[in-house]
Order: sequence, then C-alpha cells, then structure tokens
Amino acid sequence: MRAAPTLNVTITDVRDDVGAVQGTVVDEGRTDDRRPALQGTTEANATVDIYDGTTKLGQVKADANGNWSFTPTTDLGDGRHDFKAVATAIDGLTAQSNEWSVIVDCGTTPPPPPPPPALPAPVVAIGEDLNNDGVINKAEKTGPADAIVTLPVGAKAGDTLIVTDQSGAKQEKLLTAADITAGKVTFVDGFVMPAEGQTLTLTAQIRSAEGVLSEKGTDSAVVDTTAPGNPTVTITTDSDNSGTITQGELTAAGGVDVKIDLPDTAKVGDKLIVVDQAGNKVEVTLTATRSPPSR
Repeated sequence: MRAAPTLNVTITDVRDDVGAVQGTVVDEGRTDDRRPALQGTTEANATVDIYDGTTKLGQVKADANGNWSFTPTTDLGDGRHDFKAVATAIDGLTAQSNEWSVIVDCGTTPPPPPPPPALPAPVVAIGEDLNNDGVINKAEKTGPADAIVTLPVGAKAGDTLIVTDQSGAKQEKLLTAADITAGKVTFVDGFVMPAEGQTLTLTAQIRSAEGVLSEKGTDSAVVDTTAPGNPTVTITTDSDNSGTITQGELTAAGGVDVKIDLPDTAKVGDKLIVVDQAGNKVEVTLTATRSPPSR
C-alpha cells in the first residue's frame, strides 16, 4: 500500500534589510524594517499564500527546488505581526507552516491624545470681607476666615477643589453631585486670620479627575481693626473763630471753606468722610500726596 501524499511548508527566515542592524529577525524579535523579507521551503512549484494573522499579504510560487521568498508590497504598521504561510501543491494538497512573529518598531508610535482643556477659574471670596472692600475691619473680624468658592461651568462630581492661603495652608474637597447642583462650596473657619496689618490671600483651583488643573481664582483683604484717630475740622470761613460766620466773612471767602487736619494714624487708602448738618457728604480716599479739598 502506498503512503498518502504529504505536503510541508516552512518559514525558514525573516530578514531585515534597512537601518543600522540588518539580517535575520528571530521569532518574537523586533525590527525597524516595515517590509521584512520572508523566506521558506515547500514542494517544488507549489503556490504559497502569505498571511499576517488572518490578513492575506500576497502570494508567491516556489521554484523547482521548493524555495520561495516574499516581501510585502505595502508598509507594515508598528506593532506585532504573526506571519504564516499556506502552500497548495499542484495536485491540490494544502499545508500550513509554522508561525513566525515579529514586532515592527520604527519609533513612530503616535503621541497620546492631548489632555482635556483646563477649566475656567473658580471665584473665591473671603467671607469676612462683607462689603468686599479689601479690608477686614474690627466688626468683620470674628474668628478664622471663611472661603466661599463659586464653581465654574464645567466642574463635575469627582473633581477636587483646592483652596490655599498665603502661607501655603490648604483645604481640599472632592466635589459631589450636590456641590455641583449648589454651585458653591464654603470652607467655614477654614483659614487662620492673619495678624493686624497683614494680608489674607486665598487662591482657589480645581483639579479634574484626569489630573488637569483649572485657572486660579484669588481674593485678598488686609486685616485692619485699629480705628484711626479723630481728624480736626476747622471752618476757615469763620476767620475770627467766633463760632459765627458773618456776611462779611462769607463774602470774603466766597463760600464756606473747611480745613481737615488728619491724625497721625491716618494712612493711604483710608477714607475721609465730611458730612454737614443737612446730610450732604464728601468722601475722599487718602493717597500719599492728596490732601482733602476745601468746601
């Protein structure tokens, strides 16, 4: 009895023909050749189909000695490629080869996608600066400072709100769905009130769940609980200081003039307020060079 015919096909070599390192690429090896040449053997004149996984790359015909070679006609992408060959003999018999895997690595892996854009800055306010004038006065200074933060559009549950003061002291809160609905977060008594004359500065920022930091929002106020001394008011139109303005004095002055002598404790940024018996008011913010006007 004659034995049944058999057919064998083998990948014997995969060759790198580009770059500084050339030659055989071992099974599971790396190559910078996007079109490595495959070589193998099978039955003389057999047809050989070459596959990368399940994708057919092309077809060649073995020579009279059963040798064949194949080079891809298009570039292979970076990553793993599992080559195999399927031979078909003249009599229709087929066989599949061994698998030969290589990793194409040309250093052109696309960069990771950019991080999501940063959120706008949250709005932070110092709770004790009730009139938002940048000064915490004696009536407003009631203890540690509150930080009131209005969340920006785009903030979401899972983000982290971070508030830091001028000393580096920090409060953090993982935002919840309730925080997002409310739109505000308050850190009650969250920060130490600075000493007299010092400035409290709060900076708020949101760190997204992806690790991206928002723009910064800030607010600051100086602690000033010491009232200045009393100014001295002199109605200069009453030239003889008799307590009575005569018609002659009024005509000579062309109106009622007032001189204000500032106390030694007055400083730049303080407000001078002058009010007459009818409730008419003049306000002047003191500067380093400006003196109060006459009236």
